[in-house]
Amino acid sequence: MIGKFREKGADIKPCPFCGQQAKLNYTLGKAYIECVNPDCEIAPSTWLRVNEDKISKLMAVWNKRNY
Repeated sequence: MIGKFREKGADIKPCPFCGQQAKLNYTLGKAYIECVNPDCEIAPSTWLRVNEDKISKLMAVWNKRNY
């Protein structure tokens, strides 16, 4: 299951605050996307309780950010 999340991670846009890579993760029945830049002052993350069919929704929420 985690492998499928990582495959879809290729479609995730960079962090809207620092422009660096964002990563899709899964833990404790939740999926989340977060900025992986330790120097990002905002360090945003987007969480969602998911079934596999909702990963696309999580990615859409993250990718719509344009700050």
